[in-house]
Amino acid sequence: MDLLTVSLSLATAAAWALVMQFQKMGLSAVDGRTGALVVVSSFAGLFWLLAPFLIEWHWFATKAALVFALSGILVPGLAQQFHMLSVEKLGPTLTSVVAGFVPVFAIAPAVLFLGERLNAQGAIGISIMIVGIILSVRAKTRTVGAFSLAILGFPAVAAAARGLGQPVSKYGLTELPEPFFATLLMVTAAAVFIGAVHLTRDRATIRFEFGGGLLWLVAAGCLLGLGFLSLYAALNLGDVVMVAPFIATVPIWVVLFDHFIFKHDRIGKAHVVATTMATLGAVVLITR
Repeated sequence: MDLLTVSLSLATAAAWALVMQFQKMGLSAVDGRTGALVVVSSFAGLFWLLAPFLIEWHWFATKAALVFALSGILVPGLAQQFHMLSVEKLGPTLTSVVAGFVPVFAIAPAVLFLGERLNAQGAIGISIMIVGIILSVRAKTRTVGAFSLAILGFPAVAAAARGLGQPVSKYGLTELPEPFFATLLMVTAAAVFIGAVHLTRDRATIRFEFGGGLLWLVAAGCLLGLGFLSLYAALNLGDVVMVAPFIATVPIWVVLFDHFIFKHDRIGKAHVVATTMATLGAVVLITR
């Protein structure tokens, strides 16, 4: 069970790392907040096309539906908007370093309110993983200080919302263990939330151009949906304290994709050390 949970969590992290790259390319066509709307709308559209074949309509009348909707307002409602602003202002790399702290926001409420257990070995494993994740990004970042520290609020809010969304989703899945339905409700609530916020914006701040950039954002939305479906499947099988640290390996995947696919950067010794630490922490956590 743990192996499947870990595999699904890593699949989510890999998918989200690709989403970040797609979003960066898509921002040539739109501003960050409009990009978030395009991504989430594409995500919602894909899942509503599949919904008639995969859900029972009476599920909408359950308490779990409300919980999943609340999770959607957090992730990707708040999280995606601030995430896109962060990618726009800071780029995928520095956005990723703050995302390394998502487990802190996820695990604390899971232990306090869901009754999940985290022993000393598990805490050590998570700590080693987080250090490795942060080192993987610092090894890639060479211009620290070339931005206003205030901008770090964007990825910080995104990380907090993304972390809190995991225990909320886990609670809903204990009531109704249906990952696809959970994902559908989550993205629907997020799309309504982001759309409502978008309507209140000053038209002068909106940038929208038809072109190849939009296709990257649509692709990002579809891939984001698959990532969330994998996340909810992992949460349905395992605890937040197991899932959250592996979800936080997104920065490592960003580095790997940069090196092998997008050719933005090369893997150096520091990356190897960081990845080794993250792997060691994972082994400690799994065997707790």
